[in-house]
Amino acid sequence: MKKLENRIVVVTGAANGMGKATVKKVAEYGAKVIAIDFLPEVITYAKQLRNSGFEVTGYQADVREADRLKTIYKEVYAKYGKIDAVVNAAGVAVFTDFTDDSIDAEAHREIDINYFGVWNSCRAVVPYMKDAKYGK
Repeated sequence: MKKLENRIVVVTGAANGMGKATVKKVAEYGAKVIAIDFLPEVITYAKQLRNSGFEVTGYQADVREADRLKTIYKEVYAKYGKIDAVVNAAGVAVFTDFTDDSIDAEAHREIDINYFGVWNSCRAVVPYMKDAKYGK
């Protein structure tokens, strides 16, 4: 038996880096994975993993869009009847010189994605986890 068999796992930031690797690993462990990223490549990546025998569904969405995340989690819950875990891996880093005038816009973008992206994701999923009395 695989470690995550019959588990529904959502991963944000699923098209690159840590999020992309997490999608593959939890799929290998037997989870049904919902991969979310603002990049359209998330759809292609999900299809590649499905073609390899894994159950992965890709959604193109920006974690800064709370209503979009709520819609996705609602669809996932309606389909599977539960959401067992969420990995909030979406994130960016500012590499602009601190004295550069563009740093303010970059800092706000980083906060919006790294903080409010997690906030939006958790706010969207917690009601379903509370209903199921389970979630990580």
